[in-house]
Amino acid sequence: MIFATTVALCVTTALLVGVGWSVGNKLNSSGGVNTPPAAAAWNGSHGMIKTATETDAQSLRAEGWTLPSLASEGYQVESMVQGEIAGQPMVVITLVNDQHSVEIIEQRGEVNPNNPVDGATGLPVSAEGLHESAVEGTQLWVVRSEPWRAVMARDDVVYTVTTDASPSTLSRTLTLVAAEERGRVTMVGSEQDGFGTTVLDGLREIIG
Repeated sequence: MIFATTVALCVTTALLVGVGWSVGNKLNSSGGVNTPPAAAAWNGSHGMIKTATETDAQSLRAEGWTLPSLASEGYQVESMVQGEIAGQPMVVITLVNDQHSVEIIEQRGEVNPNNPVDGATGLPVSAEGLHESAVEGTQLWVVRSEPWRAVMARDDVVYTVTTDASPSTLSRTLTLVAAEERGRVTMVGSEQDGFGTTVLDGLREIIG
């Protein structure tokens, strides 16, 4: 009798652990029941313009946006606006410090890294005749006039950076933006929940 009871308890525990793992793994894989889609899957804001709050910024970063802050250069966010350009979602960030202002337009969705859209004009760089270059291994197109502007493209993101600073400052700013983008890519999925945590997450979801 005792042996049968013990076996039953073991089987029940194994079933709970198995079900908990299955549910928890699905939760962790999807990022939770209410997690919004990744930025690359967002089809745009349908022309809507929305001023973003700090809470919005946190949500956007959780979706996969970088939203460069240039904090190491003493910049602060003056404004942040969500919108759409060329049918794809974008966020326009205006940053200021004691000397300069910088506007960074981050585009995600379906982008063409070889002929990206200039976020400031809505035109592909090939239609503007911009000077092509590279920084930190990233393709770059530059407007050689004041205010200085550069379009920087990777496989899934385009940054248009405009500043009233000098060309050398623009170059450093682009390097910092590229570094923040690489940091975001490195952090995504860098930590996986362990078996125990996954099981507990699943059991919490089942029990409520």
